[in-house]
Amino acid sequence: MAKVILDFVGLKHVNMSLAQRIGHLAMEGDTFLRDQIMKTGRRPTAVMIEPTPGGFANPVLAEYFSRYIAIIPLIERADIIQQALAKAGYTINTAPYAVAMYETALGYDVYRRWGTRPPLFDLYARDKAITKNFLRSVGVPDGAWFVCMHARGGGYSPYDEHLHSHRNVEINDYHEAIDRIVARGGWCIRMGDPTMKPMPPRQGVIDYACSQYKSPRLDIGLVASCRFFLGCSSGLHNVAVMFGRPSALANTTPLSGSYALGVSDLAIPQTVADASGRALEIDEIFKSDIANFRLAEEFRRRGLTTKNVEPTAIAALVDEMMDRLEGIAEYTADDILRQNKFRSFFRPGHYAYGAGSQIGRDYLRSHLPL
Repeated sequence: MAKVILDFVGLKHVNMSLAQRIGHLAMEGDTFLRDQIMKTGRRPTAVMIEPTPGGFANPVLAEYFSRYIAIIPLIERADIIQQALAKAGYTINTAPYAVAMYETALGYDVYRRWGTRPPLFDLYARDKAITKNFLRSVGVPDGAWFVCMHARGGGYSPYDEHLHSHRNVEINDYHEAIDRIVARGGWCIRMGDPTMKPMPPRQGVIDYACSQYKSPRLDIGLVASCRFFLGCSSGLHNVAVMFGRPSALANTTPLSGSYALGVSDLAIPQTVADASGRALEIDEIFKSDIANFRLAEEFRRRGLTTKNVEPTAIAALVDEMMDRLEGIAEYTADDILRQNKFRSFFRPGHYAYGAGSQIGRDYLRSHLPL
């Protein structure tokens, strides 16, 4: 009888690949929900068991998911329950939305099909008030807009840093972009973890990551409230997409994962150079398996190095995002041709195949001849 009832309500057991990482928790949970809603026209009947070891990457983010997915706390012999649900056919593994090693991540297509529809999540009134009070306490004027920025470092997960070190970014590379934001009246909130190198004090910048105020609730409240998110290939920007905030990402990697997730997002990829230091051309990379390299060791074995883009390129990306948000961004016919040409390199099996976002205009003008 229990199985008949569960079949009738369409129970889904959500099995995430790595809910202990905030990027996986945000992207896999959000794309699962959007995908199910688009397929069925209604919210799913779903459960998720709190992961072990360590629990959720951010318990507040899990709290938001509990609007749509019943969260079962850590219980004894949860593995037996999970095995039974899988055997009965109720389990949906959400890894294909995000992980997809050397394959296409299905989450990009989900966000493209969702388009400009409103996000599924908005901050609770309580969290809006907590975020507003924090901003006021650190000197951000009421009503001022701000950008959350994140430059990935090596201290967050040292046990697998050797696999992902090529994704790291220097916060100093954002200084010119910060100047552009502050010049237009914005503030910058530096996100991250306490292992990061503190930023020197400067006007218009709050080093929240290294502050006494850091908390799981503010981590979510700030990202969900920013005007846009300035980041890189790190998971925190997935929270911005979940709450409908646009992202400008620099140094995305691999090249087949150049695109950001949301349809309103912009991104520019890292450069890949050979042993002589020559930067590989975009079409040259896409004609080889290099486009799908995901781990630092893969580049090393092939005698390749990854190089982060210049600070001026990040500043140009930020200018474009701010112009877009103000409705004054200008694009020529050649700019559109370059976007289409870059997208044409992508094939099924490339990580971000099917993405609906765009590559930074000035990057394409410099790197993709017509």
